[in-house]
Amino acid sequence: MDMARDKPLYNDNELQKIQWACQHTGVILDDDVLTQSYAKTDIMAFVRGQEICSQCKGITECSADITGYTPLIDNKGHLVFCQCVAKARQQVAFNIERNRKQADIPKLYQTMTFDTLEIGGNSNTVAMAQKLAHGDSNKGLYLFGDPGVGKTHIAIATLQVYLDRGSGLFYTMPQLAGQLRSLVKDDEALSALIDKAKTVGLLVIDDMGAEKWTEYIGERMFELLNDRYVNQRLTIITSNLSLDDLADKMADQGPRLASRIKGMCDVRLVTGYDRRLID
Repeated sequence: MDMARDKPLYNDNELQKIQWACQHTGVILDDDVLTQSYAKTDIMAFVRGQEICSQCKGITECSADITGYTPLIDNKGHLVFCQCVAKARQQVAFNIERNRKQADIPKLYQTMTFDTLEIGGNSNTVAMAQKLAHGDSNKGLYLFGDPGVGKTHIAIATLQVYLDRGSGLFYTMPQLAGQLRSLVKDDEALSALIDKAKTVGLLVIDDMGAEKWTEYIGERMFELLNDRYVNQRLTIITSNLSLDDLADKMADQGPRLASRIKGMCDVRLVTGYDRRLID
């Protein structure tokens, strides 16, 4: 008799651990897998990995074979590695932090949240902004009204929530116009600037109409906004001017820019008192 061939592949303790690991992960092995020697190395690596991962102390103290990845097996006993919950949480936190750094929100504005917003008579507009922030709207916002009534606050609050799920970018229109003018002779840098503004998930342009408008600025802004319009990317624009008044200020480019803005944004009047005078 060939005693080596008849000897079980797993002892009772190993079988108990395999049963526990399979129950813990929902794995159902084919009936003959535990009789196949080819699978033993993978199966026991799976068991050891599950023992480690079941006592997870966080990604910074991970002692798994591959940091941040938990071992699993298929029904044939083949080993695979999948990103664990702790690693996924770390990645989400990293993405959010990266999004916040790249959004370029000024330090003074970083306290502007929905919690600190004085809503006043703008409840419907704020509700629309919150839907946008949480990904429940496919239209941006054009927020206009008198200075200091909270247009920027609504825009920044929306952006800050959105950054938990996607990329965003903040510009004041005078700042953006100044950068566009400074790069007029640097095609490569100009393209990089415009491409970045074209492709972020949510672009906020604050105080449109406060800049010195030129034909060059108009052409670059049409390129930017038209691209965002046709690719259905979210944009929030704030202004002291109604859309009609803004169109008048933008001269020859006014009608087509206003048309794009109206097509991609809900136009909302923000009312209230000048909070800057009170603060």
